[in-house]
Amino acid sequence: MKIRRRGSSLRSHLWRQLHIQGWWRGQAPATRFVVISTIRSGSTMLVDLIDAHPGAECFYELFHIHPDAIPFAKEGYDLLATRPAALDLRRRDPWAFLQRYIWAPVHRAGVRAVGFKLHYAQARQDSWWHEGEFAGMWHACGIPPLYGDRDHDLWQALRDDREVRIVHLIRRNILASMVSSQTAQRTASWGDQASGGYRSSDDIRVRIEPGHLRHALQQQQRFEAEIETWFADHPRLTLTYEELVGQRQQQLDRVFDFLGLDRRSIAPTTRKLRTIPLRDSILNLEELAAACHDILPPSAFEAYLQE
Repeated sequence: MKIRRRGSSLRSHLWRQLHIQGWWRGQAPATRFVVISTIRSGSTMLVDLIDAHPGAECFYELFHIHPDAIPFAKEGYDLLATRPAALDLRRRDPWAFLQRYIWAPVHRAGVRAVGFKLHYAQARQDSWWHEGEFAGMWHACGIPPLYGDRDHDLWQALRDDREVRIVHLIRRNILASMVSSQTAQRTASWGDQASGGYRSSDDIRVRIEPGHLRHALQQQQRFEAEIETWFADHPRLTLTYEELVGQRQQQLDRVFDFLGLDRRSIAPTTRKLRTIPLRDSILNLEELAAACHDILPPSAFEAYLQE
């Protein structure tokens, strides 16, 4: 079995290299897309669901916080993930990196839609969310490195190319997102494609600073407004984590229609990290409700706790 897997991996690597190096032309995507989201938003689940469609390839966080490896998470990309030339191109010119390795004609026959996941704070040339009151949740997850520069700004290039389709995934329940973030930190479990793997979170209880919750609400509103403004003239689909979990197939049909793919029934391979009710996961519920009542009314706070 080991020999067979190694042989299969080697064939996949050689096949991919023939295409990446331009020695053998593959399939160019008819649809280029980006899944834009925040941390702990269900974005890994969505990426996995899209990637499971035979007509799509959806890459993980190509511009994540680790500068020494590219998380392609695709068969045949193993050696490319740490190749100096690829790492250097991603660092210097993120847009050129996408044209060279992601959106080039290097895909298998039948692949129509190719994209990747991009968090709000990744590959940005500005960093207002690191200033003062906005620093909380992103600092806990690691500050993304700078990719490109003012002349090679990935987000500006995305804004300029109006043929790129934008899938904007929002998690309405910021409180649940913050609990998920702290739980992931304490269990070292960020998802299937991140380090740490899954561990039990049944005994995890967290305390959320009221100021952090207030700032997270304000921060999320600002990020979402940026996406709505920057990509107002792009083909754009907005969906929520809550919709994706509660109406998975219906929302998947929307996504596949948007990406020009036939509808497929696909089951998720990821699972929720928190397994106990949200209200039982937070140690200081009363303090949070009292401190944030002016921007998070009691009815909205209680609705958050129902997840």
